[in-house]
Amino acid sequence: MRTLVRDPKKAGELEKLGVELAVGDFDNSESLDTALAGMERAFLLSPSSPRQVELQAHFVEAAKRARVRHLVKLSGAGASQDNPQQFARWHW
Repeated sequence: MRTLVRDPKKAGELEKLGVELAVGDFDNSESLDTALAGMERAFLLSPSSPRQVELQAHFVEAAKRARVRHLVKLSGAGASQDNPQQFARWHW
């Protein structure tokens, strides 16, 4: 298992469990390409942000370049383009 982290110093517990750390950032295409290299499946979970749609799109594009075959995105309940809550629209 590999996980994308921005700061490996904060992911020490994951590393102790045997998780492979890939240092990267949703704003850095090269780091996403490196993190996804050789992966067949990916799970997309990002922090809530006004730029969430843009940042997650960077990940999706990197997954396409890496030829990831299966991508799962964690969404939110009620996600739709018509939802009055901005958070739910971001997830849509």
